[in-house]
This record gives sequence, C-alpha cells and structure tokens, in this order.
Amino acid sequence: QAHLMAEYFNPVIQAFHDLPFPVVAAVNGPCAGAGVSIALAADIVLAAESAYFMLTFAPRLGLIPDLGATWKLPRLVGWARAQAATLLGDKIPASEAASAGMIWRCLDDASLMSEAKAIAARLAKGPPGIAREVRHAYHASSNNTLAAQLDYERMRQRDLLDSASFNEGLKAFAEKRSPDFYKK
Repeated sequence: QAHLMAEYFNPVIQAFHDLPFPVVAAVNGPCAGAGVSIALAADIVLAAESAYFMLTFAPRLGLIPDLGATWKLPRLVGWARAQAATLLGDKIPASEAASAGMIWRCLDDASLMSEAKAIAARLAKGPPGIAREVRHAYHASSNNTLAAQLDYERMRQRDLLDSASFNEGLKAFAEKRSPDFYKK
C-alpha cells in the first residue's frame, strides 16, 4: 500500500496543489476515507445537503488518514474537531462540515451541480495561474511569521504587477468593464 500511495495516489494530491487553475469539488453523497482527502484537496468544496463526510481510517481500519487529510483537516476545522472526526469516525453532515469550515458551502441536492458548474465557469474567466498563486500564498502563511508572510506577499505582488493579467485588470477597471484575461 505504501508503494501505491507514493507512486500513484500522493502525486494526484500534489498535482491538485500544483495546478495553475482552481479545482471545484461537488460532493453529492457519502464521502468517506480517501474520498474525504480528495475532496479536501480541492480549492472550493460544495456538498449536497444529503451528503456527509466520514473518516473511517482509525476506528475501523487502525490506520491514520492519508492523501494529505492530516495536513489539511486541522488547518480547516482546528485540532479538536480534526482529532474527534478522525478518532471517532462519525458521519459529518454537509451542513455541519460547512459550519465547521471543512467545506465552503452546503446546497440543496437539486442545485448542487448547477452551482458547481456556475462556480467553475466563473473561475475559468479568472486570471491564468492565480489559483496556484493564492493556494501557495495561503500554504506559505501556515509556516511563516507575519513579517515573513508580508515579505512573501510583497515579492509575489512585485512579480504579478508585471503580468498581462494585472494590466488587463487595470485597463478593464478604467474602462468600467469586466476583464477578459483570455482575449486573443
């Protein structure tokens, strides 16, 4: 199993982290074990009201969670909630997951996919590569002091101020229109 994780599964989670575009997850039913880890690897997670999340590793298999769940979950919901969810393996209803900060939003079942598609379409119009920049900035902040993070932000802003996306955004603002980051 460790070989499979190293060779096949962990690279998928790392790829999510490295993608230049955002990942939207729409959870429309039970999400258990590694499914939780995969969902948490997304940038924006939506879930249907009927969905639930369940970490079954510890209480049912004698394992710790994998695919980055032990890294992501405590950062989303805090140490106490992450510990309890992992050790007890209880079902976490989508509404509770949203309230705890585990996911972004809980929606009625009928509107889940249309909302997920609308969000994906909205994100697709955003500046190229900005999802990776935002993702990396937030990850850096978890290890940086405030002074180090301020410096990180300053240096990334310095580089991004020279981008075509920033120039288009400024031009669109001045012209009172929506930016078009992909015009030919």
